[in-house]
Amino acid sequence: MSKLTLFTPHLLKANKQWLEENRLRVYITVKGEAITDKQLRTLIKDNTLTINISEGAVTQLVINQTGIHFVARFSGVPYPLSIPLDALIQLYTPDNLGIKLAQPQAMLKVDLGRAQTKPKAESNVSSITKKKPHLTIVKD
Repeated sequence: MSKLTLFTPHLLKANKQWLEENRLRVYITVKGEAITDKQLRTLIKDNTLTINISEGAVTQLVINQTGIHFVARFSGVPYPLSIPLDALIQLYTPDNLGIKLAQPQAMLKVDLGRAQTKPKAESNVSSITKKKPHLTIVKD
């Protein structure tokens, strides 16, 4: 079997698409250490930065196996950003607090755990006790 890719980026894309289809804004919260630009580091609060990645808020958005890549504008100045998947804290909408999306960190743990575990040996079908089919005749 070939090596499987992470499913985290696919779930992030699906969550983003679903939010936008429902006309909700899409935000991400990232770990502050993922932001290397000196100017943008001034926007970090509590070691996190929240960014609107809704359609129209960013350009050149790509979500792939390495992270989330886009150009965002801060105070009218465009900044190209590459956020590694492990730096992503959450993808959410501020428009409806009742919506809880899967947390990327939890998804990554599953992805990375799956990548590091060996596949289980296939079970021996002959060792499973099979019931013989039976038919009961019912007379009126």
